[in-house]
Amino acid sequence: MIWAREMLKIYSFYRGNGDGELLRDHVSEALRYAADFNDSKLVRMITSLRGGEKFIQLLTLSIILHDAGKVFLQDNRKKDRLGVEYISFAGHEFLSALLTKLLMDEVLLDENFPEARVPVFAVYYHHHAMNPLTRKRFLQPAVQAAQKNLDLAQAVYEVLGDFLPYEYRGRLCEALEKFHKILNVEYIESSVKAMIDDELVKRADPHLFKLALTTLDALIVCDYLAASKRSEKAPSAFSSAVSMFHKIWTAKI
Repeated sequence: MIWAREMLKIYSFYRGNGDGELLRDHVSEALRYAADFNDSKLVRMITSLRGGEKFIQLLTLSIILHDAGKVFLQDNRKKDRLGVEYISFAGHEFLSALLTKLLMDEVLLDENFPEARVPVFAVYYHHHAMNPLTRKRFLQPAVQAAQKNLDLAQAVYEVLGDFLPYEYRGRLCEALEKFHKILNVEYIESSVKAMIDDELVKRADPHLFKLALTTLDALIVCDYLAASKRSEKAPSAFSSAVSMFHKIWTAKI
């Protein structure tokens, strides 16, 4: 693959009034919240499940990759009702889930790791909890916008690569090569979503499905708390629930 563009600032959030957050900073902050789960009540509970000893690893991978799709939407600029420019990242989770699947496919080729599907599930659904009825309408526009910016794939590696364990970095390169070739709506629907439904929802071992749901919940919590650092809005019912989850389940054993 030829990397055509020079590196840009890669945002996780951006408004034209100077309000922005870099993707790398957002992931770093979310990982800081994830570290609170070490030796916690949640880990104690989840390790009773088969594969649960990998929970922190699975959550970490999910956090690192959950916003990777935003890299390809950096020029998806719009204006709000006041005329302020912002970057729309609607549907980025579908792009992130595709890349996560391709990476975890590489892991499955090399390791006996049945839990490899868990990060795909968590990344795919990490925004559905907020507005489950509307997310799918963002799939096609997000793919179309991303297809114009596939030459930014190097930025995924440069921004996120060193968060990954060393042995995963080469696999990320392989996954990006494949992402570059197969990004389309049909593949995401037929391969990513179908894999999640078949392997985790319909036929999964109950232990694996509980592990996937718990990883999703923890990802949502870490993501939301990290993003809330940039806002001074009054707490909503959702933010209060997120804070309560974090407080209860990060209590130490």
